Amino acid sequence: MAKELADIDGVGATTIEQFGDMGIHNVNDLATASPDIVEEFDVSISKNRMQNFIETAASEAIIIQTGDEVAEEYENLPKVKTGIEQLDDVIGGFDVRSLIAVGGSTGAGKTQLAFQAAGEAVQQFDKPAVYIETEPDRYRGNRIEQMFDRETQSMVHKISVSGQNALDMQLRAYKAVQQQYDEVSMVVVDSFTSRFRLTKKFKGREKLGARNAEFGEHLQALEEMAQELQCPVILVCQVYPAPTQYGSKEIIYGSSLMMHMVNFVIKMRSTSGALSTLKVENHPEIGDMEMTVQINDEGVRYAE
Repeated sequence: MAKELADIDGVGATTIEQFGDMGIHNVNDLATASPDIVEEFDVSISKNRMQNFIETAASEAIIIQTGDEVAEEYENLPKVKTGIEQLDDVIGGFDVRSLIAVGGSTGAGKTQLAFQAAGEAVQQFDKPAVYIETEPDRYRGNRIEQMFDRETQSMVHKISVSGQNALDMQLRAYKAVQQQYDEVSMVVVDSFTSRFRLTKKFKGREKLGARNAEFGEHLQALEEMAQELQCPVILVCQVYPAPTQYGSKEIIYGSSLMMHMVNFVIKMRSTSGALSTLKVENHPEIGDMEMTVQINDEGVRYAE
């Protein structure tokens, strides 16, 4: 199995140098490249030869693991604590390279949980966290300082998304994070779904296919970012009520696609005063669980 580009038959020092010019630095980069990329750069590799390299890399990049190897990999995978001790005791925290959807109605505590997780990530790994803000005034640095300290606040960086082409800008923001950071502790997108709901691009049921395609493109870009930067990504999402035979159930916007891509879901629902119900759904190890939390000056805490 080829672990390095040099292990691939026909790839020498000159080819590796030309791969580098094209942004291809490892076997996985090559396996996911397009043969058309050779036309964008001044390289001596033909399109047909590039296609052969890609096909070889794609077959070599497939890894088969035993069940024990998989269990050991996940056991050793770093996790970011949520800051809710009782929740961390059950789920262990957020796996690096995972996507987590946090959904709920206004005032349920979604953004507060995202702030808290970002601060915990910074303190745990001493790396910056990135907050992609798609709705005005979501990110409040002084709230992070209130929960943690000024140093932690300074390490949570914000990217603002706004304007007529906000949805395209949101997608570019993911790429910008990959390009500008060598390492981060966490990425938060707040809100991931709002610009999909607000744009006029997808008005009418006939545009549902186009919306789903773009929704999927965003999720794939986020998955790639989480894998490359080895960090968890929190997607703050809106919900809408869906009637069922047992009453009404809250569904995350874009749920069908979301459920295929995210590792698990946290749903929050305001109950009374500063109390909210926090429910974990579809967690790969524990399934579902529910608890009551309180939002106060210290952040989101378990309510006994």
